Amino acid sequence: MKKLTALLFLATISFITFSCTNVEPSVTTNPPLTDITVNTGDLKLFVIDSAKVKTITITGTNEITILNRNVNSNSYVGGFSINADASKFVYVDNQGVFSNNAFVPAKTIRVANANGSGDVNIYTAPANTSTVSNNIGFVKFGMSKIYFQTTKQTVSGGFVSSVSSVNSSNFDGSNLVTLAGSGFGSDITSDGRFLIQSGMSPPPNSTTGITIVDRNGDNGAGTLYNSEIIPSSVVNSSQPIFSYNDKFAYFAFAENQLLKVRIFNMTTKMWESKTIATNFTPTTFAMSISVGSDNNRGVVTVQTFN
Repeated sequence: MKKLTALLFLATISFITFSCTNVEPSVTTNPPLTDITVNTGDLKLFVIDSAKVKTITITGTNEITILNRNVNSNSYVGGFSINADASKFVYVDNQGVFSNNAFVPAKTIRVANANGSGDVNIYTAPANTSTVSNNIGFVKFGMSKIYFQTTKQTVSGGFVSSVSSVNSSNFDGSNLVTLAGSGFGSDITSDGRFLIQSGMSPPPNSTTGITIVDRNGDNGAGTLYNSEIIPSSVVNSSQPIFSYNDKFAYFAFAENQLLKVRIFNMTTKMWESKTIATNFTPTTFAMSISVGSDNNRGVVTVQTFN
């Protein structure tokens, strides 16, 4: 089934849900959280469709392709992030060709204006070798820097080692720096301080949870800022993300046929849940969440599998 990844900015509703099934969940509208400022401006719904970046209205009409990076069947857009005033976006461009019966990937980070113009390459991942592969994970359009995750996987003596790092650069790709500390995570705050991740703890407990790390702690080694155990009643959850103003963290999850969003207040260190849809009955699915640059709107994308 085709994957649809949607990102919402400057929206006018709390959360909307996209689904590939015929099941129509009941949508629940929640009052906005406190301490959130809503920006003025036009609604912009950005959709990643394989190697294309599109814009559509909130009702799914007037679909326009603003950027097309399709070269062949191996082309796709990975990480994506828009800046706070929704005037530019940064994305991971994944390409690849077969050469001498081997797949040769090419991964770059590019920046473009919100209408797709001015598309430029600001970073190119090192080429893979027979023993080393390089990947680009999340990318974040920060306040004064672009942050992105890289992972280097090395095969040696029959063993595989993997090292993830967080990097920063100016908006034009200059002043590239690999930051100290761990780079494992799914998102970073716009100032590069906090990193959020989901994962499973070691046996015997093997619980799944969300962890927020203060990268400035312990002289740059990083310290635990907050952790949240995901209960066993949760059947699936998204990767967690931060709001643009760095005041909140979010992840979507499904529990007892309810589609919910869990929200963490970075100031009070308190979690709360919001139900956004009922009668949510898919059995095999994946989900992702994105938040608008007004810090008050978002999208939960659901991909189901037949």
